[in-house]
Amino acid sequence: MGEINYDLLEAEIAKNTDRSVIINVNIGTTVKGAVDDLDRILRILDRLRIPREKFYIHCDGALFAMMMPFLDHAPSVTFEKPIDSIAVSGHKMLGCPMPCG
Repeated sequence: MGEINYDLLEAEIAKNTDRSVIINVNIGTTVKGAVDDLDRILRILDRLRIPREKFYIHCDGALFAMMMPFLDHAPSVTFEKPIDSIAVSGHKMLGCPMPCG
């Protein structure tokens, strides 16, 4: 619960294939800890034949991304996949005394 609605995402992109796509993928939402399925989103883009130069994916890992490397079954978020940026938040997981990210 709390993940992106993949069916709605696909429907909206399908209605706008003439435009570029910008997607924010959540890697652990603050309230529910939900993690959007990056691979599923990439399959949607592939199925709709959106070329790489027509989409930008940002992964918001402020809550969960710093823990992922230490978990056995964490989703794979890597720049080996076609993502463009990722954000992490040092003050949430590293205990920094002031906001940083």
